[in-house]
Amino acid sequence: MKKILSFLAATALAFSAVPASFAEVEPTIRVDGRKVDFLKDQAPIIMNDRLYVPVRRVLEKMGATVDWNDKAKMVTVLSDNNIVKLELTIDNKEITKYTFTTVLNAEKETITSDVAPVIVNDRTMLPIRVIAEAIGATVVWNEETKLTSITTRKAKRDAEVQHGADINAEDFDVAEFFKEKVPNLSLACDTEDVNEGDIVEVKIKLSDLEKAGENKKIVILTSSISYNEENFKYSGIDFFIDGEKVKAELSAGNDEFMLGVVKAVALNTYFKAFTPGEDDVIAVVYFTALNDEGGEFALYDGTTELGSNTSVTVYEEIEEKAVLTELVNHDEIYIDTTAVTVK
Repeated sequence: MKKILSFLAATALAFSAVPASFAEVEPTIRVDGRKVDFLKDQAPIIMNDRLYVPVRRVLEKMGATVDWNDKAKMVTVLSDNNIVKLELTIDNKEITKYTFTTVLNAEKETITSDVAPVIVNDRTMLPIRVIAEAIGATVVWNEETKLTSITTRKAKRDAEVQHGADINAEDFDVAEFFKEKVPNLSLACDTEDVNEGDIVEVKIKLSDLEKAGENKKIVILTSSISYNEENFKYSGIDFFIDGEKVKAELSAGNDEFMLGVVKAVALNTYFKAFTPGEDDVIAVVYFTALNDEGGEFALYDGTTELGSNTSVTVYEEIEEKAVLTELVNHDEIYIDTTAVTVK
């Protein structure tokens, strides 16, 4: 079910912290095409050639329910459809799996993992592949980038049932598949040559809004852009209504969340809803060049326990009531993280 947000809640989501995109390569996780951010929590680690993740952040992002029994040192994981329950104990490689055939009956089996759950810095860390696959997800590991891509059972079902996707295809990518089904958010930049002191305009474009449904109007834009902080300085943002620059009724930008990421948010009432012009531009973010080196800019699509770092919230009137819906999930909006380069 789509998240219905009040203006206040949406604004709060807009100011969650984000990590740098151009940092040293570390293990990262994407669930249904969205990067999972851990903020101050214990980050994913690789031990004994296996990826361990904090128990709650990833599994709850997958829709699972997680419970911790401190006395027994046991983690219980319940799948999003309440059909599969897993029991894992710290330092024990055996996982007990229950598959419910009825409300009162379950088939029990034991799965032996090649590594056991551990506690690191007071955080329960689980070997993610065996758990994710046990609750119906697909897991792909990229050794070069240290990226784990997880496609949930629900996302695969949505793609298959709603759109006839071949979810068993070797190259199936749920985010890429839904790209043709939902509105697309992307960046563009016309600057080809940059010198110190130049203002670079990075355009945020929203195309195919009608794919979100009829009569949708944009009232909140939450945007996060990663950039080369040593070469550029964030200098502001403008928004648009039908191609004309406007001042948002409430807006803010901050480039000090973490190294190399700026976040900007704007909010209007539905009387002054943002509407892209003919070129699909909904906002322009300005950066000042600190030297002649150039660099890259890219939309950042991370999520935290506070919400998404990049999203669009739309308004529609239903039975004479204003309803806000945040477009953030794989089946609601495609966030194109392709970088644009300024030389």
